[in-house]
Amino acid sequence: MYSVRSFVSTQTGEDVALGGITAATQGDVIGLWRGAQSWRGRLRLARWVMAPTPAYLRNTFDVPTDWLIPLCYLYRPARFVAGRLARPAPSADPPAQ
Repeated sequence: MYSVRSFVSTQTGEDVALGGITAATQGDVIGLWRGAQSWRGRLRLARWVMAPTPAYLRNTFDVPTDWLIPLCYLYRPARFVAGRLARPAPSADPPAQ
């Protein structure tokens, strides 16, 4: 498996790549964490989750002014938690046949 860092040269580029990977996996950050092959990969993922670059946030959320960027840092974890709560709990019962 290739690392994201081998394809991009800037931290903003890495953030965009991680955002795309997360979107492709339907927001499965936990699955990405488990699939990371090294502690460096996990650290990069944790950095992206907790503190992506302001340029990434500005472009992803179409922030009109720079003073709204700190609100994006609060919005992202709230959106993640809301998404996790909205998912149905996995059933322990086998499907009926």
